Amino acid sequence: MTTGSRASATAYLVQPRPSEWTDDGNAGRIVGVERAADVRYSSTAAVALLPTPVLVQATFSAIEHDAADFPHTDRSWPLMSERMLRVLQSVGEFDCVTHPAILVDDRFDVDACFDAAKRPLPGRTRLDYHLVFVDPIDVLDWDRCKLEFGYLGAEIWDGTYFKVPQSGYPPFFRVTGADSRMYVSNAARRAIEEEDLWGVEFEDVVDQVLTCIPLEVIPSEKISASVDRRPINEIHPPREGEDSPIAGSPTPRPLTAAEEHELVQWSSVGAHMDEFYEFDIDTADGAIQAVNAAVENYRRTGDLAHYRLPELRTVHDLAMALGTWWAETLQGETTHKQVMLCWEDEGREEIAVVPEDGSWAVLPMRFLQRLLTDTSAENTTILTYNMCKAGRAGGAPGSYMTIG
Repeated sequence: MTTGSRASATAYLVQPRPSEWTDDGNAGRIVGVERAADVRYSSTAAVALLPTPVLVQATFSAIEHDAADFPHTDRSWPLMSERMLRVLQSVGEFDCVTHPAILVDDRFDVDACFDAAKRPLPGRTRLDYHLVFVDPIDVLDWDRCKLEFGYLGAEIWDGTYFKVPQSGYPPFFRVTGADSRMYVSNAARRAIEEEDLWGVEFEDVVDQVLTCIPLEVIPSEKISASVDRRPINEIHPPREGEDSPIAGSPTPRPLTAAEEHELVQWSSVGAHMDEFYEFDIDTADGAIQAVNAAVENYRRTGDLAHYRLPELRTVHDLAMALGTWWAETLQGETTHKQVMLCWEDEGREEIAVVPEDGSWAVLPMRFLQRLLTDTSAENTTILTYNMCKAGRAGGAPGSYMTIG
């Protein structure tokens, strides 16, 4: 990514200002796009999921009075006017993918905003808006930021801490570890204010420490998973003849902040599969039933395409998504925790769910990959969950006997 001469060493959270002309603050609502293509995919990979153009049912009175340039919608996608996009690009170059959007007047049915040839009708549509997608850059200070999991994926709380790239921030960007948020440089903020763009709010980043790190663009499908940049989703494949429990007692260590973030990312991918199953995933039982249904579906069809999720390119990716979701659900219902188990003699590490006494361990990604690929084996997704939840998994304390 290249920045212009007005590169900045200060950044601000930027967000649409809720409209005062609507009850819920939304100046528009995205139509015709399923939740599976929601905010988690606000990177450039999202474009492949979207219809062209994207239709936005908009309250034109709100657009005209207080949300003209950065409308607040029911999604966290950055929808902006052509004018705002030009202002950002005037500050400096930045890598982005723009996608056309048509605003349709919400006083009419969507079809009534187009003529018989499907051409937008003047007065009922606005054609000067774009969805703007950018891939995240890796500037988060992982040692100082705290992350928690929410519907939108990983979210920062208790302070946002950045390490400022030597070249400064690009005008408009996302950050690995703050998936639903957009940021602008100080130069971009000044330009927005000078041009008097409507509907834009700013919030200070708590602390920014100037460093000499290079500005690295991280495509969403390649977000690093650990401090040493080794992806934790490169699971050591089961070797022929290897049975559980794995010989030798492994040594546990706590997960790094970056590893925890990657687990949250993958778990969020799994949770987005609820679009295809009739389960209440806000409950633990519903989430586990959804995981079980996803396993059954893949064992029956071997199909990943119907999920329409850019992260799911291989069965290995599916095992990552379902395994992290399964483990997170179990952890939320018990005192069990996720750790990194290290087999020093074999030179490998794997994420595991373990009880406080270390008497057993489930390697959730390996467990789910086996269930997905070995159709001759019983699907024990729910059985293993219930056994671990009830604390009846057996094993000597400290043995980390592998089950599942």
